[in-house]
Amino acid sequence: MNSKMFKQNGKLETSIIAIIIFVITLATNFSKGFFVEQSGNIQIFGNFGLLLVIGLILKWKYIRKVVSILSTISLVGVLMSVLMLKFISIPFLILFLGLAIVFHLSTFSNSVKVYLNE
Repeated sequence: MNSKMFKQNGKLETSIIAIIIFVITLATNFSKGFFVEQSGNIQIFGNFGLLLVIGLILKWKYIRKVVSILSTISLVGVLMSVLMLKFISIPFLILFLGLAIVFHLSTFSNSVKVYLNE
């Protein structure tokens, strides 16, 4: 009974991770004016984000670890850019919080581990 509950919770949390990655991928690919000037270029996950979402939905074997590593690298990159600019805007704050949620759920959530059969 307890395992069923974890699998349902893991499905919800995995869906949250997939939605956040999908939104971040779309926002950084198509709405670049939110994060940098029009002449700049920022991509978090790039087109690889769509592959991550598909992997989460299909429960690929090492997808949780890959998402955890890529979200860590992205968090460090966003944090470094905020420290270099010496201020944080609302879009960067939302991006940072979304990446922090993805990192936390993919790294520390036991129900996600059970759902993805690790």
